[in-house]
Amino acid sequence: MRILIVNSTRLIRPPFLMPLGICQVAAAAEAKDHIVRLLDLCFVRNPESRLRQEIKALKPDCVGVSIGYADDSNPECTARSLRELTGIMDTIRRFTDAYVVIGGCGVNMAAREILELTSADYAIVGEGESAFLGLIDSLSSGNPPAEKIISAFCDTETLARFGFPGEIIERLNLNPYLRYGVSAPIETKRVVHIDGTDLQAAEHKTVRQKPPVVVADEIMTAADFGISSIEFADAEFNVPQSHAIHVCEELIRRRNRVPLHTSSLTPRDVSVRLFRLMEDAGFCGVGSYVESASDEVLERGKKGYTANDIAHTVQSARHTSMAKMWVFVFGAPGETEETANETLQFIRKHVDPHDVVVVSSGIRIVPGTDLARLALKEGIISADEDLLYPTYYFSPMLSRDRLAKLILNSEFSGQIACTQDVAWSGLPSVQRICSMLGVVPPYWRRTLPMMKIRRTLRRQLHP
Repeated sequence: MRILIVNSTRLIRPPFLMPLGICQVAAAAEAKDHIVRLLDLCFVRNPESRLRQEIKALKPDCVGVSIGYADDSNPECTARSLRELTGIMDTIRRFTDAYVVIGGCGVNMAAREILELTSADYAIVGEGESAFLGLIDSLSSGNPPAEKIISAFCDTETLARFGFPGEIIERLNLNPYLRYGVSAPIETKRVVHIDGTDLQAAEHKTVRQKPPVVVADEIMTAADFGISSIEFADAEFNVPQSHAIHVCEELIRRRNRVPLHTSSLTPRDVSVRLFRLMEDAGFCGVGSYVESASDEVLERGKKGYTANDIAHTVQSARHTSMAKMWVFVFGAPGETEETANETLQFIRKHVDPHDVVVVSSGIRIVPGTDLARLALKEGIISADEDLLYPTYYFSPMLSRDRLAKLILNSEFSGQIACTQDVAWSGLPSVQRICSMLGVVPPYWRRTLPMMKIRRTLRRQLHP
């Protein structure tokens, strides 16, 4: 089949990554002798016109559209992304009768809703290297499946075979990504979530690990293609810790020089040894979405770790010079003024003043999850709520105004960056300047202090 694979994501506000996913799917399709072309619309000024040209040139039998619209911190960006997605899908339908298949993180979050919005023929949930190829085989044989949502997952051998996409990535225009200092995402493992459960619940996960030598090979290959920064995009980089240690040891053995960072450290399984090995392997920064430091909230959210585990993680990280970022999310189920104060006191007691602290309020409600069912039960959302647009759960036992006062009145409020800071539209320019000056990623260690200065000046000018 002739296949056109399109990256429809046009959001360039940090954090954003190179679209390696479509390259991996393309590599898998070409391995099955399909004719594949890639189209990255991220930096294209007139996406509909460019898409029309590609369709006319290839005359595809199938168009795969990668959707990564989800943006929890800025609803306006999400609304704009969905409008642009609608325009892209309309262009495809006007100029080809090919099958249209959607996939990507946005589809994984709300497959049925996006399928209805886009009127695509099929939606891929899970890993495209397997699910998309299975669908293509069915379409090629003239047996299109009746089910519109296709899910499949790769085995460990397939994950190892389709790692960094090598030569295929050169078909993309990498220059804009390099100018912004954008990192390439690499995984040491993948996680499968059971449908309909809380996406963060530890007991609902199946992990498939890549051999450490394969991970190291991917990073070395990425360096050969001019990639100057790697972000480990695992759901939980350090679970299990033994695998993370083996990956770091292999990178040390290979004398890695590519700057590494991750925002997916979990307090469930860490040690001083792990942090030291990470630094020796080339890590410049590490972030963790610890969410809460209240055992009551953590237990209700089935996080699999306690406040003591978080304290151990924060203390262990101090044994390195890596930049550290800790993200706390207030308003989870069971959050009260007392539990919020527990988290704030934890920050005051345990977190180094030089570390980056980000706080946000409310948790994105994802369709089909335990949180969505709870929100419906508590009347926070209605049965017909459109969850494509960011809708947040916030504990009814604590008001947002009261939480804001608690944070602003804390003695360390100047150390904190909030969601509004992260959504600042000037961040791409800051990131690009950092890249031009040769600043080593992760850029959040530079940009968040700038955002706090901006917030302070704004308060002084508009008290």
